[in-house]
Amino acid sequence: MQKSYISALARQIESLETDKTVDTVYFGGGTPSLMDASDVDALLGVIAKRFHVSRDCEISLEANPNSLDYDKLSGYRRAGVNRVSIGMQSAHDSELSRLGRLHRHTDTVRAAEAARQAGFDNLSLDLIYGLPEQSLSDWRQSLSAAAELSPEHISFYCLTLEEDAPLLAKDYSYPDDDASRAMYEYALGFLQDCGYERYEISNAAKPGYNCRHNEKYWDLSEYYGFGPSAHSYYGGRRFSVANDLPRYLKAGSFRSLTVDAGLSRERDIAEEYIMLSLRTSAGLSFGRMSELGVNEKRFPVIREALEAVTDAGCARPTADGYTLTDNALFVSNTVIVQVLSKVLD
Repeated sequence: MQKSYISALARQIESLETDKTVDTVYFGGGTPSLMDASDVDALLGVIAKRFHVSRDCEISLEANPNSLDYDKLSGYRRAGVNRVSIGMQSAHDSELSRLGRLHRHTDTVRAAEAARQAGFDNLSLDLIYGLPEQSLSDWRQSLSAAAELSPEHISFYCLTLEEDAPLLAKDYSYPDDDASRAMYEYALGFLQDCGYERYEISNAAKPGYNCRHNEKYWDLSEYYGFGPSAHSYYGGRRFSVANDLPRYLKAGSFRSLTVDAGLSRERDIAEEYIMLSLRTSAGLSFGRMSELGVNEKRFPVIREALEAVTDAGCARPTADGYTLTDNALFVSNTVIVQVLSKVLD
């Protein structure tokens, strides 16, 4: 199955006709660290044939801690991967067990050490707060354990559960909103003290180590996605690959598997850019909105909506737009919805 999937990915990449330059590649979704280094090398070779790959291209790979060892990481590094994102989640084995994770914290430590030994100088760790039975003290210990591994980048997300999530069937207690906010605000201060700069609501990095690939999503830059359910935004069009693995593996042409959302309306672009840009520390830029094709006639209404949340202490003006204030970050979704409700009336 794995070899068939790699072959299908290669066929999809080869089906493109483009002379674009690529400066970020991201192996994500599922568990890409289950791939052999030879498979990663082959896919990067296909990308290099179809695209112009920049010399400083950021090539990231997501990984579960228990799927990594020195030999595999060395293989990834030789293939061209230069950034590894490890799903640490927590430093407490009891929390990892509740989440159904198969790794333990010792696996994270071993994986991080192996990554350094293999030559990686761009390491990211993912953490989750708001976990079942989690206290502020537990969260502090997880953050400290992550910082001790000296990664260049740390992501810290609040646990979100769908209605049918298996965790909800368990008799667990969860931190309330006040407790989750305390965890988030502690993380902001702690990471800043450790030399990390928050550049998005749930992402912080040492200077020069922002995840360039993710910044493209938040800036509405163009990108291609490969594999079932993968989304793309290219040439002003949004499209995705159908979530149908059997058909994907057999596909000779991927046209029949492409779900085309058509041309994005100017209103849609404005809405999405407002929603994404306000999550970043750089904030919303009216110059960038113009580049994206948003009619400047919309700008006065957008300014008025942002001034309203500025007056409430939730945003502040920048040289070319607005950014959220620190006290609005934890409730950013609510603030952004307030802005959009006025802009899109």
